[in-house]
Amino acid sequence: MLNQIINEYKGEIIAITSIGLDGEKIDNVTSRPKPRIRVYPKTIIATAYDCLKECYFDFLILEETDIRTPLGEIVIIQVSTEGLALVV
Repeated sequence: MLNQIINEYKGEIIAITSIGLDGEKIDNVTSRPKPRIRVYPKTIIATAYDCLKECYFDFLILEETDIRTPLGEIVIIQVSTEGLALVV
């Protein structure tokens, strides 16, 4: 569903985040394949710093929040090139 919403607004500035972990290849609970999150230029994402290692696109860090998670500090980024995101 998230991919459909993102695709509907491709080219516009939208912001996404997650209440869990989204965009991983395999679901951590069910061990089944999970859809990757495809993002486009101008998208703004709130995610953990360590998740950026699994993001396959260019981005600019807009803000560091001082909010800590087990996967690192939450950062706000803006996507520069199309790619796949990992969002926590």
